[in-house]
Amino acid sequence: MGLVVLYFEVKDTGIGIQESDCERIFAPFTQVDGSSIRKHDGLGISLALCKQITYIMGGDIGVASALGAGSTFWFTAMFEKQGMSEIQLQDTEKVHVSSEILTTGETVGLPNTTIMTVQKDDDHEVRILYAEDNVVNQKVALHLLGKLGYQIDIVENGLNAVRALEVYQYDLVLMDCLMPVMDGLEATIMIRDPDSKVLNHNVPIIAVTANVLDNDRDICLSVGMDDYIPKPLKKDVLANTLAKWLK
Repeated sequence: MGLVVLYFEVKDTGIGIQESDCERIFAPFTQVDGSSIRKHDGLGISLALCKQITYIMGGDIGVASALGAGSTFWFTAMFEKQGMSEIQLQDTEKVHVSSEILTTGETVGLPNTTIMTVQKDDDHEVRILYAEDNVVNQKVALHLLGKLGYQIDIVENGLNAVRALEVYQYDLVLMDCLMPVMDGLEATIMIRDPDSKVLNHNVPIIAVTANVLDNDRDICLSVGMDDYIPKPLKKDVLANTLAKWLK
């Protein structure tokens, strides 16, 4: 049916933001001015989450503002056009999808984290953590894992994966190997360390990487990863690997 990009604007008449801070406020936990924040709450993790969500939806986000002159926030999102026959599903085919903010994000410091909960009619849920810094790969994972009926949380680097595992009992971790701040190999070593604060040191960790040489696979296994799947993700390979480790 084709794609359509929608543009949205939200205007306010608040205190405004100086131009030099307009890009910075979309970084996690950025506060533009300590003195103003005491009077006007916000700008912690919410805008970073908004940026992540718009990227997942194939769009972008931004703001035009000036001190004392209010702000105009905007975002775009891509949607697929559908006919009525395509959206009227039978009751037996329904899959209930909801998105929510990671409510403990401010405590554990998880920037740009999005939760998509996919709950099938049998009420069975499996919670998977995916550490991946590439936005396109994040979208692919959200789509494939959603189709398979799993719940997925996404973090952008290995350090945030470790922090997430200190708070949540995940059933499995999909771990990219090359990420900023902390790569997947180092994160796995920390997760397996019995002195670390993660809740389950034995959680299955599956390497997800574009490097497909036997030596790369051996390195992943040597640091404590349990299995190895290549990029780009393929639904059948992903489904079989998850079934193997989520018995």
